[in-house]
Amino acid sequence: MTVEGVRKIRFDLIYSFKYSTRPGTRAADYHGHLSESVKSERLKILLGTQGKIVREKFQALVGTCQEVLIEGNHHRKVNTATGRTRGNHPVFVKNSSKKAGDLMSVLITKANQNSLEAEPSSAI
Repeated sequence: MTVEGVRKIRFDLIYSFKYSTRPGTRAADYHGHLSESVKSERLKILLGTQGKIVREKFQALVGTCQEVLIEGNHHRKVNTATGRTRGNHPVFVKNSSKKAGDLMSVLITKANQNSLEAEPSSAI
């Protein structure tokens, strides 16, 4: 059911983990807990489903202009700023000298697994 819900809702981000028993709770006394292997397999399916959704959503943004709030400079790449779109998607902006707190218009040029890449644009 969880995977079906994730497919239907198409979240941008999920926090997921294997269930673990918490001593002293009612659930700890329930019978029929799942094995670690079943929990691991279900988590793998869930994360795979979510990963596919994020890739599709990020790919759909390639070629679009977005407004980005700059958070700072990339910790390894020179002349690259890090920021977030209005949809809270992480973006690495190449050829940028903007500072934290600046807003800038960018053209999304590439979709990665967990982030987007962009170049400055004057379109917005």
